[in-house]
Amino acid sequence: MMDNHTFTMVREAMPIIESLGLVDFVSNFNDTTTGFMFSSRPEVNIIGNALEFQSHSGSSFACVLRNCQYFFTHMDEWAKECQNHGIPPPPIVAWNDNNTNEQNINNFNANENDNNNNNLNINEINGHVQVQ
Repeated sequence: MMDNHTFTMVREAMPIIESLGLVDFVSNFNDTTTGFMFSSRPEVNIIGNALEFQSHSGSSFACVLRNCQYFFTHMDEWAKECQNHGIPPPPIVAWNDNNTNEQNINNFNANENDNNNNNLNINEINGHVQVQ
């Protein structure tokens, strides 16, 4: 069983990753050179900027993403983990939204070019988080 702090961080990240359309990206991420911690992939930055908790170190953020990666591919284990913490698992509904994923990456790249402070404007449109 996961400790309460780790569970809270993973529980926040799972539905955010889903709403960004990045479940497949996280589930299949396998960069053995950089891992999540040193990745320059825009998807990793999009996820990090969308989290409410903004005090992660690179290591703690990478651990959260690795936990999410495991649970996205073992949803039965995620349901047990949620049950162990006395809550129902948040619904994960849109797993293969490549259009949203591509749009988020394009919007992130455009924003990064226009805005040196890397703040993202995140809006929810039609049930999906849109990064502008």
